[in-house]
Amino acid sequence: GVPLDGGRLLLMLAAEHWPALLLATIATVVASVLKLTSVRHMSRLYDLIGAGGVPLRPLLELAALRAAEAAAKYALVRVSGAARCEMETSLRRRLFAAFLTEDMATLERRTAGECRERLGGEASRIADVVARALTGGVKSCAVTVHGVASLMRLSWEISAVALGMVPPGVLLFGAVGAYSARAHRDANAAKEAASSVAAERLAGARTVRAFAREEDEEARYAEALRVAANAKKRAIHAHAAHLALFAAVPS
Repeated sequence: GVPLDGGRLLLMLAAEHWPALLLATIATVVASVLKLTSVRHMSRLYDLIGAGGVPLRPLLELAALRAAEAAAKYALVRVSGAARCEMETSLRRRLFAAFLTEDMATLERRTAGECRERLGGEASRIADVVARALTGGVKSCAVTVHGVASLMRLSWEISAVALGMVPPGVLLFGAVGAYSARAHRDANAAKEAASSVAAERLAGARTVRAFAREEDEEARYAEALRVAANAKKRAIHAHAAHLALFAAVPS
């Protein structure tokens, strides 16, 4: 069959487990709306406190909102956990069937540990990623819609300016994020290269000593460590710049 990539796997799981995922989506939307409403209600309470007093009714409303938010969060964890469990069970069953029908030569090359890892840890991680991607994406959409609606209600001029800054901001964040990811990949590659240099030289330690090349090999490893350290520093600088951009944008 055609190998499954991330998109095909996501669509397959969504089509197979859409009732559970739909419940998780609804629970996510409800929990997000209650959270945002609670925060807005709390800001109004602060205004009342500054004005000299807080009536009993707003406090009771806030308590009711917090209770509803807690119930929605509980339902979200229960529903998303059930969806994740169903997807994990389905993935394990599919993998087991694939192993049973696999070419014998390929199957015999697999170790028992590899099969256990595929059926256990990998299936669990895939289901977890799909569930988190779903709930996180829905929550982000709900927060975005709520923010845009709040801005429009406050001032359409401010909304126009804020929304106009979104495309360049997204491009900037994406560019810096991509640079940070590339810098971290380069740092990991340099670290692995330094480890390879050390492993190769230590494996041939007898030859190194026979030709009295200890100092040369030590210098070679020191150079590999220097390259790895510089790559790591560049990755740290890129990550710091990425975080600074997020900190500079008011939330």
